[in-house]
Amino acid sequence: MFEAPLKSTLSMLADLKSRQDISPDQALESLRELGLTEFAFVLNLVSGSDGEYGFLNKYLPIAMSAENQALFSGTSGVELLKQTIPFFNYFYHQLASRPNLTQPRNAEGIKYVDFGCGWGRHLRLTPYYFPPQTVIGVDPWDRAIQECTSCLIRSPLKQIGRDASDLIGMDLVAGYSFSIFTHLPEQLTKIIFHNLSLSFVQGGIFVVTIRPPEYWLAEQDPRVNPAEFMQRHEEQGFVHLPAMGEWETFFGHTSMTIEWLKTNAPAWEVAEVDRSLADPLQIYVTLVRK
Repeated sequence: MFEAPLKSTLSMLADLKSRQDISPDQALESLRELGLTEFAFVLNLVSGSDGEYGFLNKYLPIAMSAENQALFSGTSGVELLKQTIPFFNYFYHQLASRPNLTQPRNAEGIKYVDFGCGWGRHLRLTPYYFPPQTVIGVDPWDRAIQECTSCLIRSPLKQIGRDASDLIGMDLVAGYSFSIFTHLPEQLTKIIFHNLSLSFVQGGIFVVTIRPPEYWLAEQDPRVNPAEFMQRHEEQGFVHLPAMGEWETFFGHTSMTIEWLKTNAPAWEVAEVDRSLADPLQIYVTLVRK
């Protein structure tokens, strides 16, 4: 399989490099013509100010090292793009199907949130669809915010508390959260959904991922008896395996049912459910603020 930028993409980049008078907005307009996947490939070329593609730093964030990508996301490079692009496209098309929520590309002010932004794997894609200044990246881990800054993410960034209370009253229009609620304990999950309900406008959408019971068949932790955990999932609707060590009170591995969401996040309506074959144990759920 050919997993690199196309020749036509490299020709466009050579043209951009030769145009000294082009503005960042003009450069982004040209790069958007490539399509999201090619745009993502270009992002992976941007590794610093040196080298053939260093000039792109004026327009685009740079990529972390493969080692750091894997630390945050479990994989890196093209394999990570295969997981990232389908979710980001899903979020955008959920948003685009609700024109009252979509902002023009020259919009100002924070309207969207990347909740649990990590090193910025999704924030890096936002310039393809949105003005970076309209999407805030938030994370409780100070290192995540530091890495986003180091990668020249142009969206506003904010370190928040684990319960998301810092976002209350922001009147957010839409947001997404990839592989965050797949790790949180039950009580914290309930609190976050409540606090986020006070952070979004009525009719706003929040796209999250959750784990199905089949996740426990793939979990390698020796504490897991797959049959037992799957039965608990069906009976209780929510199963959490705490992490070992200092993170055990707020992190681990989690599966939940759609019915649990409907009951325990009552301010949100489940509007749509899907998944991607690129990462089939991440279930995409579109929530609408009632």
